[in-house]
Amino acid sequence: MQLQIGLCPQFDVLWEDLTVEEHLRFYARIKGVPPEEEDATISKTLKGVQLDEQAGVLVVELPLGARRRLSIAIALLGDPKIVFLDEPTTGMDPVTRRQVWDMIQRAKKGRCIILTTHAMEE
Repeated sequence: MQLQIGLCPQFDVLWEDLTVEEHLRFYARIKGVPPEEEDATISKTLKGVQLDEQAGVLVVELPLGARRRLSIAIALLGDPKIVFLDEPTTGMDPVTRRQVWDMIQRAKKGRCIILTTHAMEE
């Protein structure tokens, strides 16, 4: 059974010595994604957050915006029905922030997204 809740905390919980893909594989297993669906789920999630070209990159080498997108990807992994996003665009430049909001708009179909932010324009 897959877990039905996703969480993106305000501060990234990422390991610098793992790649983007290794993070998603680790969380896919925690969330109960069936082994036969793991590769497809990871690929779909990477594309959804525009990290598919950075799958093999170590987290320590990622810019802040890509790290936040990875944290959002972890929250969305396994298609949870409830997703908590705590300050998902903290510290991002305006262009990256817009990309993340577009990504959240695409992801909200069929799920409840609970969002906290201090940025009133958002």
